[in-house]
Amino acid sequence: MTVLREDQFDQFLAKGLARMNGLLIHGDDTSAAESLAARIAREVSGADGEAPVRLDGSSLTGNGGRLDDEFRSISLLGGRRAIIVTGATEPGLKAISPLLQNSSLGNFVVITSGSLTRSSKLRDAVEKSDRFAALALYEAKAEDLARRVHGIWASDGLVARPEALERFFELVGNERMIVEQEAIKLAVFVLGQQEIGIDDVEAVCGDVSSTSISVLLDDVLSGNTAAIEAATDLNDDDGAGLKGALPLLSWQVGQLQAMAAERASGKSVDQAIAAARPPVHFTRKKAISNLLQRHDLAAIERIQAMLEQATLASRKSPALAGSIVSRTLMTISREAREIKAR
Repeated sequence: MTVLREDQFDQFLAKGLARMNGLLIHGDDTSAAESLAARIAREVSGADGEAPVRLDGSSLTGNGGRLDDEFRSISLLGGRRAIIVTGATEPGLKAISPLLQNSSLGNFVVITSGSLTRSSKLRDAVEKSDRFAALALYEAKAEDLARRVHGIWASDGLVARPEALERFFELVGNERMIVEQEAIKLAVFVLGQQEIGIDDVEAVCGDVSSTSISVLLDDVLSGNTAAIEAATDLNDDDGAGLKGALPLLSWQVGQLQAMAAERASGKSVDQAIAAARPPVHFTRKKAISNLLQRHDLAAIERIQAMLEQATLASRKSPALAGSIVSRTLMTISREAREIKAR
């Protein structure tokens, strides 16, 4: 039985992956769960590995054998690969159980779920498994976020002035995934320095906020190719600056995918939006409704796969990252425009 605290995640990442088959991440902080799942996928597959397989938790009750097949499959590139199951619920335990009972090593499965009480059968089964671990995520406190940011910077030998740290959180907010991405981006920007100042923070942070990512999502999925071209032109090196937006854009598409899955199960657009976790801000409901009416689950899954492939390709070929990201966003936008015209 392996039950982790959040502060033990890095140690698990370094020492636990090689002997475990999976991790259940449960809690209402879905952005944090997605961030941790992405870190596991990168660690499992490596820089040159395959993009993770993504499955929606609601699909497990109808096609539970798919998860077992993916768990046992052999990567085309050799080694293990990551499988990410999002939004798992109690009915999905039947499909997950064979993996929990498997004593041999397979592909690594990350299962994310909402808050699970101690009486949850899914949580109990995972916690009793020898090959799986469980991690409960609670909403991050300000001191926890600050500690995480300090850890990211310290790994590069960096320290931040108090006023720089304060300004950092003023600009990026307290959404955990955004905080981590911005902290990493800032560390790259000041590479070679030993200290992060307020000028560094203001030069780098805040331009890839949740608001700007939402606008980019709308432009891409509504077929606004002119806006994508303009965004590319505003970034240096043929759109290289957009590379940092990919993880956040992928996360938002993942949220859209979960809502599309609710629609596929028979819920109305309004019901799917109401069920979203974290909740959709009232200013975004109309835009999300339009996207859900225009794109079905299969289309959104295809878009997510394209974003993941672009992320992997940009890591493999950093010099071509700008053109890879720009081309991918334009391809998705053109397809969206064709859908809109039908």
